[in-house]
Amino acid sequence: MFTQPRRRILALSLPFVVALASAVSVHAQTVATNFDELRLKVKAGDTIYVIEGNGKERRARVLELAPSSLAVSIGGQRLDLSETSVGRIRQRLPDPLWNGAAIGAGVYLAVAGGMVATIGEGNCDAGCWAINGLLAGGIGASIGVGIDALIKGRKTIYEASDRPPSTSVVLRPMLSAGAKGLSVSVGW
Repeated sequence: MFTQPRRRILALSLPFVVALASAVSVHAQTVATNFDELRLKVKAGDTIYVIEGNGKERRARVLELAPSSLAVSIGGQRLDLSETSVGRIRQRLPDPLWNGAAIGAGVYLAVAGGMVATIGEGNCDAGCWAINGLLAGGIGASIGVGIDALIKGRKTIYEASDRPPSTSVVLRPMLSAGAKGLSVSVGW
């Protein structure tokens, strides 16, 4: 069906096509804009990182959270913060495992498909492709979940309402007979 050079070009471009075709919307997590909303995200005893109006970030432990005030312990000292004195609050949160599984499965399927297209001599029927696809997808998903389980980062959970609360990036593949490309939208 394909000549050897065309098969190699197809195999090398397959991971990019799969990545474009599987692009999804990426939206920033919703961020609380007042202490009442923040009460849904933290509880007494949680460790947070408070950035006050002066821009200095300090590690704190939540003691109490009321609709208009936040009591924290910083270095063993109680500090009562008002909503107007806090610019941003961040917290160490794990990365969601589902996206690691999806990314891992997609990448591994693309690589495995590229290898089969390059090396394979056409001896694989539909059942063979299905079994190998499931196996490759499962291996990739497992690797992706393992990597995501190790990722923990500081994520913004509160931002003063006078600042933009979050940004969003939307990636959409544009594939048709006459056009190929990627649409990128950024909002804040």
